Amino acid sequence: MSSRFLTAACAAILGLAATPLQARTWLVDFGPNNGTDGNVTPSGTPVINPGNGSTGVADSNGSYWNNAVGAGATGGPVAMSYLRLVDTANASTQVGLTLGPGWKSNGKLNGGLLAPDPAKLGNFAIARATEDYFFIDGATGLTATVNLNNLDPAKTYNLRLFGTRDAPGIRKTNYTVAAGNGVFSTILQTSGSDIISSTDGNDSTIASLNGLQTDASGQLTLKVAIAEGGFAYLGVLELTEGDPVTPIASKTVRIDFGKHDVTNGNPTTSPDSFGKYWNNFGQTANGSALLNLINTANEPTPLGVTLTATTWQNNGILNGGLLAPTVARLGELAVATATQDYLFVAGNTGTNGTLKISGLNPARLYSMRFFGTRNEPQIRRSTYTITAANGTYAGMLQTSGTGVGNGLGGDDGTATYNGNNRSTVALGGIQANSTGEVTLQVAVTDGGFAYLGILEIVEGVTVPELPPVAITNDIDRWTAQDAIDPVAPGGVLFVGSSSIRRWETLTRDFSDYRIVQRGFGGSQFSDLNPIIHRIVTPYQPSAIVVFEGTNDIRGGGKTGEQVFADFQTFVSTVRAQQPTVPICYIGITAVPSFFNNPDHDPRRRTANSLIKAHCENNPSLNLHYLNTNELLDTLHDTNDPSYNSYFVDDTHLSRKGYQHFVSVIRPALQAIIAPNKTLVANPNALAAGDKLFFDFGPSDVTNGDPTTSPDINGNHWNNWHLTNGGGTINSGEHLRNLVRSTGTNTGIRMTMTGGFLCNGKAALGGLFAPNPLLLGELAVETATQDFFYSTANDINDATSDDVPGGFMMEGLNPELAYEFKFHGARDNAETRITKYEVSGANSGQANLTTSGTGIGSTGGNNNDDGVAVISGIRPDAYGQVFIDLTLVQGAFAYINGMQVTASAVSSSSPYEDWRTANFSAGELGDPGQEATLWGRDADPDADGRSNLLEYALGTNPRESDATPVTMAIETQGDLLTLTYRKNLEATDVAFQVQKSDDLAEWENVSDEPLVTEGNFQTRKASVSKTGEPKLMLRLKTVLAE
Repeated sequence: MSSRFLTAACAAILGLAATPLQARTWLVDFGPNNGTDGNVTPSGTPVINPGNGSTGVADSNGSYWNNAVGAGATGGPVAMSYLRLVDTANASTQVGLTLGPGWKSNGKLNGGLLAPDPAKLGNFAIARATEDYFFIDGATGLTATVNLNNLDPAKTYNLRLFGTRDAPGIRKTNYTVAAGNGVFSTILQTSGSDIISSTDGNDSTIASLNGLQTDASGQLTLKVAIAEGGFAYLGVLELTEGDPVTPIASKTVRIDFGKHDVTNGNPTTSPDSFGKYWNNFGQTANGSALLNLINTANEPTPLGVTLTATTWQNNGILNGGLLAPTVARLGELAVATATQDYLFVAGNTGTNGTLKISGLNPARLYSMRFFGTRNEPQIRRSTYTITAANGTYAGMLQTSGTGVGNGLGGDDGTATYNGNNRSTVALGGIQANSTGEVTLQVAVTDGGFAYLGILEIVEGVTVPELPPVAITNDIDRWTAQDAIDPVAPGGVLFVGSSSIRRWETLTRDFSDYRIVQRGFGGSQFSDLNPIIHRIVTPYQPSAIVVFEGTNDIRGGGKTGEQVFADFQTFVSTVRAQQPTVPICYIGITAVPSFFNNPDHDPRRRTANSLIKAHCENNPSLNLHYLNTNELLDTLHDTNDPSYNSYFVDDTHLSRKGYQHFVSVIRPALQAIIAPNKTLVANPNALAAGDKLFFDFGPSDVTNGDPTTSPDINGNHWNNWHLTNGGGTINSGEHLRNLVRSTGTNTGIRMTMTGGFLCNGKAALGGLFAPNPLLLGELAVETATQDFFYSTANDINDATSDDVPGGFMMEGLNPELAYEFKFHGARDNAETRITKYEVSGANSGQANLTTSGTGIGSTGGNNNDDGVAVISGIRPDAYGQVFIDLTLVQGAFAYINGMQVTASAVSSSSPYEDWRTANFSAGELGDPGQEATLWGRDADPDADGRSNLLEYALGTNPRESDATPVTMAIETQGDLLTLTYRKNLEATDVAFQVQKSDDLAEWENVSDEPLVTEGNFQTRKASVSKTGEPKLMLRLKTVLAE
């Protein structure tokens, strides 16, 4: 299916060389340190270094941590800049971390992971690290930043990121790094009742971004954005050095701001002691400008700076400038004439000075560093904010305070210097606006003053073409897909909550109607009514069938009267656009969860009664009440044991339940509107011999990739819309104009009918390096490495059936037959079996083991050699086929790739074709040889197998035992097993394993596929011998007449 996003940019879990053993690693814990909401990692000492948040105490793995500390209970970070981070060996380094604005913090009492499992999270499984977090909340796309600076431009770096929040609603975080070598991105699901976890929070998945190269200034900028659910989280960050690389060449501009009057400061002469050239800015008046700056190589540039505020002042040597900077602390910025003087603003917190930086190239990304200092014991902090075309970037710097230059976090342990002599604020990934400008604001944060002594501007790489962003909202996806694949007006619209969304057989149950399926889970009338203009009236439906009310009462706490009022609002809103359209209301179902609260069922019955009476007493309104609830009400009220069989859980219907819906709704709908589907001529449809390939899976790079065309075999593939790993593909989504293997349009449309989840790649069990000898033309890595998956087994048990898994294809030629090959694979030790069923004018099904201990051709846990084949499928009279996935065993059902091949319909049966291929026309024309040579029960090779059995098993009727044994009965412990080989081309034969204890009465036994090789599938049935003194098994084959 994953994932999961990019084109020009690339998110890792790709093939990078192994990190050297001596590579340094840094760990950062984000969260509060107030005991209530969270703690620093690890605990054990009251002394916390304010520079990097380290405690000097190793965790249980022997690793040392840095801590970005928050105020807790949604309070922001205590500090914005962390300097000289320690590596996991507790060695002080030059690496710094700068937090952008917007962060909040929380933790232990609000969904942090309190008991992490090392088997799942490895070295991240430290409770103090996972119990708390930084977060942002708001609209999808809202972003906060973390800047990593003073890294080595001659090395690559790898990032691993963890976030979690125990909450039932789906929440996903997008992590994107603007690096010197591109933009890297991935998405992590942190929360949700569907997450694979002991709680509703992520307890096992770590996001990775690998192969990151810094820009020339040694910076990486991490953007953390809300992808879904209104929240984004960052709890743990791990940075690891990677391989050596050639530094990215770039141009650097440095500006010395100050008084430059000799007494209080001096301009910096060029070249400096490092051989670099500087620009000097000594003005303070609003509008003062310095244009055509030179870079450090003394080359002219179009860059300029202009003061845009009246608040600027300057000072320097006699007022606390840094007179003796050291290279060990400031690198090439350690130039005395640059650090000894400065611009400043004075006033209350928030007072600021601004300047414009111009002449930047909008097609490039820039990094900027800021230095400020004042030797003063009072704590003074400055915040530097860049407003750019691609966002706002900010960082805070402590410029003054007792011992800030030495002592705590210093090199010599003394506390004799009260000005900043070591720290800069670094901001990266900055893009200028279309006129080449950004704005810098320097603001007072603490202590009444803010300082700017040095500004460094580094030109980075060309702004990469950012990948398209996957649409995560159901309504937005429908709208976007409708725009490129318009839905013809006049269909019958089914709209409402999850009972519509999960109805995977809806389009098949009403295959003679043009159905538009628009169900979104958890919805209430109060969710539907405001978007009628988006998902109801645009389709100009010929009839509307609506199901709402369950969530209104159970989740919204509404009374029956309120549900009735909301129904009336729905009707009036629709009628404002379509005054006469029939509106059918499906009665609120008596699902088991209605009886968990004594208030809920009476409200349900009241709502149904009011709506039913309103529809029946006002025939002129063209409203129709669909009384699907009456039977289920009766079954529940009479304690009928069959009641539960209509449900898969306490809220949702089983396929039996939906068939009950059909029995009520179809007659009512037919009385309102006649079936309105017709066969639409498709001149581009697949012709006999044509093939169609489809890659199911995310396309976010991290969890999956689209398959590019042509592939290594010259075949063109189809891919689903851009989708992130962990994302949902909802029923009603659609994709038009699928292409055949030659790349030309087929006019075929695919529409989701049951919905899927998706994921894949290495972290989530995709199949890499598929073998064409085993999988044929489906052996394309980008197709096998990711997948769509379903959770539905149609059984009322403790598992989730929330994503049933199904789709339909329209535009096929009803005069042709089609062969479907499905590949599903997921690397997991649990045995997982998927049933694929294809239905049209006829139907077929096949099971496939996708996962399990040792199922692979080389003993792995991933299906690398099995394909489910269903042949001879004829579309229905309207050119449609319907594909459904059902979970037979294990946790999930999978589909990675699909191949569809069209063929002419033979006038003879498959058995007759086989017989013609094995016996001559002369033999077949001799009735005297029927009993001994070519007849169905004949055994011409005397090997004990009739011709029918030879055909069914795929053996040669003229060569006795010419192939390996194709059927065997064995005892395996307490089981009696029958294994046989099935000829998948024998589509007119029914296979059935049976058991008996007396050879007189036979009972059917289910079997399952073991492996599929070409046109043959090995299957096995197992029966317990317990309590059976006699037990016999047989394989019964019946030829369809």
